[in-house]
Amino acid sequence: MQQLLPITLLSNSAEETISFGKDFARESLTNGDVVLLIGELGAGKTHFAKGIAKAFGLDDHDISSPTFSLVNEYPIIFGDGADGSLYHLDCYRFEKPEELL
Repeated sequence: MQQLLPITLLSNSAEETISFGKDFARESLTNGDVVLLIGELGAGKTHFAKGIAKAFGLDDHDISSPTFSLVNEYPIIFGDGADGSLYHLDCYRFEKPEELL
C-alpha cells in the first residue's frame, strides 16, 4: 500500500487552484486512486476538484460542490481509454462511516 503524504499548496486565485488540480491529476492519478481534500469552507477544495475533472476532459463549469447532494458523479475516460467515474463527495455532514455506503 502506498504511503499517504500530506501536500500543502498555496494558491493566489481560483484559476491557479484549478491549474494545480489539473497538473496533479495529469502527473499523479491513475484509475482507482482516492484523493482526500481537507480544508475550511472556501479553502478551494471544489476548485481543485474542478482541475482534476479538467484533466479528464470535463468542463470545469459542470463541476459543482456536492454540499447539498453529498455526492456528485461524473463519467470520465482515462488516458488508456478506459471508462471510469469521478466521484466528488462532501463528507462534513456524515456522522458515521456507514453513511458513506
